[in-house]
Amino acid sequence: MPLCTRTGRPTISAALRFEGRSWTRAEFAAWVDAEVETLAALGVAPGDRVAVLALNHPRTLALLFACARLGAMLAPLNWRLAGPELRWILDDAAPRLLFVDGSAPDVGRPGTTVLAIEPSPHEISAKVPGPAVEASDSIASSAARCPLLQRSPKGEGALLLVYTAGTAGRPKGAVLTAAAIEANAALSRDMHGLSASDHVLTVLPLFHVGGLNIQTVPALLAGATITLHARFDPAATIAAVERDRPTLTVLVPATLQAILAHSAWRSADFSSLRAITTGSTVVQPAITAPFIARGIPVLQIYGSTETAPLAIYTRIGKPYDPTSTGHPGPGVRRPSGRRPWQPGAARQARRGLPARPATLPGLLAKPCRDRRGFPGRLVSHRGHRH
Repeated sequence: MPLCTRTGRPTISAALRFEGRSWTRAEFAAWVDAEVETLAALGVAPGDRVAVLALNHPRTLALLFACARLGAMLAPLNWRLAGPELRWILDDAAPRLLFVDGSAPDVGRPGTTVLAIEPSPHEISAKVPGPAVEASDSIASSAARCPLLQRSPKGEGALLLVYTAGTAGRPKGAVLTAAAIEANAALSRDMHGLSASDHVLTVLPLFHVGGLNIQTVPALLAGATITLHARFDPAATIAAVERDRPTLTVLVPATLQAILAHSAWRSADFSSLRAITTGSTVVQPAITAPFIARGIPVLQIYGSTETAPLAIYTRIGKPYDPTSTGHPGPGVRRPSGRRPWQPGAARQARRGLPARPATLPGLLAKPCRDRRGFPGRLVSHRGHRH
């Protein structure tokens, strides 16, 4: 879904809201254009990494699409990690640029330019959300390039570098291509019935594929509105659902439990939500039952960092089964030699991750750590489950 209409006229509904500020889709498109110029001026070339170590911020999204234009990779880093862990990842990723906020520890490295994520030197002026207004001619011209995920003619199409949890050793840099991001967005549309009329509330961290790719990026590509929070807070999340009336959100079991434990839950109005999506660990029926009792469908997902993460999920509008993680999405297949699917059984998902043809990611290859690859190249990898 492009950022502008087929006729070239920009859309004027709010695409992104953050801390009292709002950007139309045309304004966000212009912001992406400006970030392309900024990154290019700073020497970012195809294959380079652009890292972000910050709480959720709309500039992270603008940088993602700017990297797509340049053939570079965005590497959102986990701000919960300790300094030594972050330094190891930075040495492994070797980013050309590192965008940080005030909460980031001092983890600079030789060869990496450190920049503040806010204020952006080219940030398009934001407004307080209100009635839509006509976009200016300059913004319309700047937003004329579509679609959002334009790919550089150079490079291998690698777009996103996300580090796994490292449960089987050191964290691994999973590389996702633009094709994988687009295929994942198509699965999100299938899972959620996602459309331009939706309003997604994003409170999970963008350094995980769950916070970034289950709904947020698919919503931008679908023309939907996104309200972004810097981080999860149960009181702020409850207030946002009542005030902003989102239709979709993603909450992991720990955040669902935090909402249920908050005093405002008893009287909270969650009726605007068409569904809540959850996953990442075992989902206990006791956590989902209070939401289902209020008529809010709870959808489950099973995947991994390497699957972007959508692979197996329950679909909106289907009967709820608390024992199931659902069915493979369209185009998702089992690896060859695996047993046939037995749809509906959660335990089946644990026997091997599926794959989408032509969108399998790789791992960032380092000659001193991986003999299967070369500097700057990707190595084939079936998938690291965690």
